[in-house]
Amino acid sequence: MKKNARKSGKEKREEKIQRGKEICIVCQKEKKGSPIKEDFVINSIRKVKKFFKVSTGNKLVVCDECKDAAQKKRQSFEKTFFTYLGIGAIILAVMIIFSLASGGNIGQILTSILILLILVALLAALSFLNYFPSYQGYEAAKKEKKEEKKAKK
Repeated sequence: MKKNARKSGKEKREEKIQRGKEICIVCQKEKKGSPIKEDFVINSIRKVKKFFKVSTGNKLVVCDECKDAAQKKRQSFEKTFFTYLGIGAIILAVMIIFSLASGGNIGQILTSILILLILVALLAALSFLNYFPSYQGYEAAKKEKKEEKKAKK
């Protein structure tokens, strides 16, 4: 008799994630370490690589020797991302105020808001040129560093 056991979506994803060698994303060497978190950027890159048939099927990790470097790269990405979003939001607010103060009709104001929202999205997308994925244990390491800085002061 065949068992008709269906796998849930989570089980299928976990099965899919099982990959070949463990490669450190920082030093590019085969090592054991903390696995990176599979987010939309990593999944998109994997899909593009599969489409072009250049996928290696490796499991990406951050080895223990590279955790400090990985943490610095991730913090740099997060800082850049939020800085660009903040700049975009400020520009958006200023331009909305100016367009309302100029007394233009509602169509012109809505058009300028739409164009500015596209500009903010482009600014946020620019930060992904500096992208570095998070890894398991990143949040704990981040909290630990903050506590060390507070203790030194």
